[in-house]
Amino acid sequence: MSQKIVNERRDPRLTDSTPFVRLQYAHQPAASYPESIQLGERSVPTTSTSADTLVAALSHRAARLRILSVRATTEAGSGHPTSCCSAADIVATLFFSVMRFDPRNPKHPNNDRFVLSKGHAAPLLYAAWAEAGAFNPEELLRINAKYLDKSSYRTYVLMGDGESLEGSIWEAAEIARHYQLDNLCAIVDINRLGQSDPTLLQHDVEAYRTRWSAFGWNAVPVDGHDIDKLLDAFAQAARTKGRPTVVLARTLKGKGISFVEDKPDWHGKPLKKGEEADKALAELSSKLLPTPPKVEIRKPDPIAISPAPAKPIAPPEYAPTDSVATREAFGATLVKLGEANPLVVVLDADVKNSTFTEKFAKKLPARFFETWIGEQNMIGIAVGLASQGKIPFAATFACFLTRAYDFIRMAAISRSNIKLMGSHVGVSIGEDGPSQMGLEDLAMMAAQPGVVVLYPSDAVCTHWLTAQAADHKGMVYIRTGRPKTPILYKNDERFTIGGS
Repeated sequence: MSQKIVNERRDPRLTDSTPFVRLQYAHQPAASYPESIQLGERSVPTTSTSADTLVAALSHRAARLRILSVRATTEAGSGHPTSCCSAADIVATLFFSVMRFDPRNPKHPNNDRFVLSKGHAAPLLYAAWAEAGAFNPEELLRINAKYLDKSSYRTYVLMGDGESLEGSIWEAAEIARHYQLDNLCAIVDINRLGQSDPTLLQHDVEAYRTRWSAFGWNAVPVDGHDIDKLLDAFAQAARTKGRPTVVLARTLKGKGISFVEDKPDWHGKPLKKGEEADKALAELSSKLLPTPPKVEIRKPDPIAISPAPAKPIAPPEYAPTDSVATREAFGATLVKLGEANPLVVVLDADVKNSTFTEKFAKKLPARFFETWIGEQNMIGIAVGLASQGKIPFAATFACFLTRAYDFIRMAAISRSNIKLMGSHVGVSIGEDGPSQMGLEDLAMMAAQPGVVVLYPSDAVCTHWLTAQAADHKGMVYIRTGRPKTPILYKNDERFTIGGS
């Protein structure tokens, strides 16, 4: 029997009884490429358990990820192979030594989470999944909530250095520190080169460390191509309690390909078929081992008991003579939904006393998340919660949702199951002035693919349409007003999305 290569420095969750997944698959040759880089090759078992052997095995994996990324982008005639190459050592270390996940069940609730924030490296992520056995590597050639569930998973976010100027990055950094998310580990791929010029800080890793440390994160600078140091960094992240960790990985764009490595003007340019691609693949394949050591993917913890099924909510109890603002009716309905459905969660951007989500916060505080004045981050958190099966309602003034337009757009394109509420719509808020009026939101939301826009006319209508929004699979936007309005419908009136 071969022994498993175990990285004892990984994280405290690793015990003697931790199960592993063996990766052994049939050889599937790619006829048009040299035998040394056949896609079907898989690791050969070895009896060595030394740290050097683990590093060698992960270096082999990183070389394969670079090869797969180059092949995929060259075949497609589009993509960012240099961005993939800079992060290959990081991704190989995470996927094949640090993270716990089941490649056969990517939606396992206890899988460690991996978020690819630097989207240009998408081929690298697909390559990692292919190497893990999630699908046939040949498919690559066809490309173009810790406090809720108390689960043991960790979340890893791979970011680009160029995007570090985005304000939403620092909104997220601030909130993650506030909530003490010590199961969160961000990795910044500091490869120095942007699309048209070098990045603002280039390879000034100390400047990155100073900024992240100022936000209260455990900042760990590391050579992003030294797998031994990467293993130590991720082990340190797992041991850190009470705050998130950021690994600041100094890398070279196009790593491993001599004629593009750390050179400008290669951003987004796939290697040309023929001599150019062949030369690059030959250089990368020279890093492969003839009999690579076997590495193991650790399986996640067993799935916990599923939450109780949702129950229908009772009708409202408004009197015909009542006058109730639709925003207030929305807040009251959220409480009923939360009591009836354990998957309902609520987020607000520091206006909960105006959107009336404070009712939910007081009744069900463990499922309420204050994001303060950071609307982009609020939408991002909602999308993340929805991806894990929650039903998030995110609320703020309608005019402030325009700040998060690009996040809303991407959520719609991704068919995220988030529910948004924009209050204080129209000109009826009067004395607050035009800066607080939600005027453009209707057009903004209606322009997004697959988004349902609901504009209830009274409190009863708000009650039932909010309940309908929770049941609807897909993004919903609910528009509510500030002033009190008369009751128009009976409490047992029924409303349907798309009805009249």
